[in-house]
Amino acid sequence: MRIEVYEGTKTLAQSAAHKIIELVINKPGALLCLAGGDTPRLTYQYIVEEGKNNNIDFSSVQFVSLDEWVGILK
Repeated sequence: MRIEVYEGTKTLAQSAAHKIIELVINKPGALLCLAGGDTPRLTYQYIVEEGKNNNIDFSSVQFVSLDEWVGILK
C-alpha cells in the first residue's frame, strides 16, 4: 500500500481528480464508484473543470454511487 500525505484539502482534491482523469483517459469504459456528501465535492469540481478544459470524454464511463447498496448484499 502506498500512503500519500498532502498539505491540505485543495492539493488532495487536485491529486485525486488528476488520478481519476488519468483512469478515464486510459480506460474509457471504467466503472467509478463515487462517494456522496461534502467530502469529495472539491475533487468532483476539479474533475468537471479539467474535463471541460481538456475535452475529456466521459461518455463510456459508468458511475455508481457509494451509497447505492440496496440489493448488493443478500
